[in-house]
This record gives sequence, structure tokens and C-alpha cells, in this order.
Amino acid sequence: MTAPSTSTTRSTAAGFGRRFHHLWAASAASNLADGVILLAAPLLAIQLTRSPALVAGVTVAFTLPQTVAAVPAGVLADRAPRARVIAVANLLRMVAAGGLAAAAGTGGLTLAILYAGVALIGAAEMTADTTTHAAIPQVVERGRLAAANSRIQGTQIALNDFVGAPLAGLLVATAAVAALALPAVLFGLAALLVLRVATPRPAPRPGSSLRGDVVEGIAFMWRSHLVRDLAVAAAVCNLASTAFFSVLVLHAVAPGPMGLDESAYGLLIAAVALGAIGGAVLAERLERLLGLGVIFRAGVALGAAVFALPIATSQAWALGGAFVVLGAVGMCLNVALACLRQLLIPDALLGRVTGAARLIAMGSVPLGGVIGGVIGSSAGLPAVFAFASLTLLAALVFLRRVTSEVVAAARRTAEDQAADSARTPRPDRRGTPPAATGTS
Repeated sequence: MTAPSTSTTRSTAAGFGRRFHHLWAASAASNLADGVILLAAPLLAIQLTRSPALVAGVTVAFTLPQTVAAVPAGVLADRAPRARVIAVANLLRMVAAGGLAAAAGTGGLTLAILYAGVALIGAAEMTADTTTHAAIPQVVERGRLAAANSRIQGTQIALNDFVGAPLAGLLVATAAVAALALPAVLFGLAALLVLRVATPRPAPRPGSSLRGDVVEGIAFMWRSHLVRDLAVAAAVCNLASTAFFSVLVLHAVAPGPMGLDESAYGLLIAAVALGAIGGAVLAERLERLLGLGVIFRAGVALGAAVFALPIATSQAWALGGAFVVLGAVGMCLNVALACLRQLLIPDALLGRVTGAARLIAMGSVPLGGVIGGVIGSSAGLPAVFAFASLTLLAALVFLRRVTSEVVAAARRTAEDQAADSARTPRPDRRGTPPAATGTS
């Protein structure tokens, strides 16, 4: 292997390099689009119906295809150049958002069309996000994974919620078509940006099949107790969170108890992103100070309190402040878990194992939307908030073995195996990267 040029070495030392920055920019553009779409869709839905079940159906329409796409997305990420997979996913989202904008502009937007559009966007988002996660270790060095994940995830949250949510509220209140057309443009921009990222083509695997690839990824994930326990705990958390947020719009927006307009509701949701930005900055420090075990348990307890808060108060400032804390805790967990997966899972399996873990974690999300709508329609919104709070506490059962000591031991094992791998001959840099970036 030839030595890297002086300019390349300097670029890597000074920053992350051009490939990461293009990947980062593409992620930023697509997540701003996501933020606008995800808040605009339920706000448009309540203009078509006030039924809690039908409004929650928007969440189900978005998240159910995400769940179905989780494992196939991982297979794609391991079978094709990852930058191309992300680009195609963004182009599909551009088409879906553009179709919704055309329907809204001609007065033909219905709940069925809205459901169909967000379903395609949801499936493509899962593909893009899973593949982006798998692409990060291909464009940055191992020692910079934590910083790279913090930047990607912090920017995602900042633009998805902190900018996208209030922007969506403003656009829906003034021009609904713009709330759908802007994301279409941003998805197209993201596709162009990510095509500038050179990611290697996976090595041919003669005799491999789609079914075999899927089974291999699921089997690896299930054998890894740490990855599996975290995925199950995430599923419980997602069930609670989706039930809560799927009906929150009915509690918050007038004539709901909080009496907010669409723009104010966007700002309320943006409080989560504000906390997440702080969490992205502090994630590494908090992990070193407290350890992941403490962060997990404290995060679940705080989240349960936040989900119960609307039962006690309708004050926007109280819920907004609680959302800031919730966002910070969630971001710390997301950054740490992303780095841990990238360390523990071989690169050749990273897409499939990530997809399998997300299948478990996201599998409960559509159910959460259904439960939120059913409980809200039959027992009222306070019952939904109580259900979400108690369900979140149940995640502690699956986190009992996830301690800071277990995580530290897993990291040491991964680092030792990576060091052993580094001493073996590696393929030319134009081929596939070394497969063993973690335990096998």
C-alpha cells in the first residue's frame, strides 16, 4: 500500500476529511427535510380529521414501513457502495415529498395520499439512516468515531427538530404546499451531496444469498448479548415514546388543553432538539464521568417523569423544560450506542446487524402509534400519557445487565481484536476495507 500523500495526512489530522464532510452535509440536508415533513404531516392531518386514531395513523404509516425496511436496508448497505444506497433513498424521498406537494397544491390531498407519501418517506429514511451509520467507519478513523457520530447525530437532531419542527409549523400555518415542496428540494440536494462521497464496493461473496445475508446479520446480533439487550430495551422505549408523541399534538394544539397554535407547537417540539444539541456536545464527557450504566437508568427515569407531566400540567414552559432534559439524555445514549455498535460489529456485517437491531428497536414503533390512538379514543389523552410513563419504566428490566463494567469489557475486547487485525495483511485501499473492526 502506498503511503498517503502529505495533503491527505494534513487533512485527516486537521479535520475529518472531505468524504466525511460531504456525508455530513448530505445528512444535514435530508434531516432538515425530515424535520419539516414529520411535523407537517400530523398538522396537515388534523386539518383533515380530529380523530385521535386517524391522526395517530400518520405515525403508523411512517413507522411501519421503517420497521419492514430495517433488515433489507442493512443488506443493501453491505452489498452495494453505501454512498449510492443513500443517494437512491434520498431520490425516493424527493419523489414522495414532491407528490404530496402536488396533491396539496391542487386541493387533492387526502388522508390516504398522506399516508402513502409518508410511508415511502419512512422506508427510504430507514435505508438512508442505516447506511449512513454503516458508512461512518469507512470515512473516518476509529479514534474519531465518537466525534463523528456526535456531529452527525447532533446535526440530525438540530435540523430535524430544532429547525425543521418550528419551520414546519410556520409553513403549515402560512402555505401548506411549501411545507412539502421544501423537503423535496432538500432531499434532492442530499442525493447530489452524497454522490461526492467515495465508499468502497463490498468484496464479492460467491455463493451468498439474500436469505443467507439476512440470517447472518440476525444471528450475529442475537449472539451479542449487549447488542441484543440494548435493542430490546430500545423497543420498549420506542413503544412508550411513540404512544406519547403520536397524540401529543391533540393535547397541545388548540382546541386542546394547552391551546397552542401550529407555530408554538413546533417550538415546543424543538425543545427536545435543543437539549439534544447540548447532549451531543457533552456526550463523551458525561460518559466518562458517570458511565453508561448510570446514564441508561437515569435517562429512563427522567423520561418516565416527562411522559407523565402532561397529566399534571398544561403549562408549555414546564413541558418545554422537561423536553430539553429528555433530548440531552437521549442524545448521550444515541452517540454512545452508535460508537459501540461500530466497534463491536465487523464492517462486512455492520449494515445487516444494524438493520437487525433496528428491526427489534423499531418494531414496536407502529404498535405504539396504534396503542396511543386506541387509548386516546377510548380512555382519553391522560391515559395515553400514563401508559407511556409506565411502559418506559419497564425498559429497566432489559437494562439490568447493561452496566458500565460490561460495556468497558466489551470495548477492551473489540480494541484487542482490532489490534490483532491491524497486524495482518490488508487489501489494497481500492478494495474493501478490513472486515474485522470489532468482535466476530
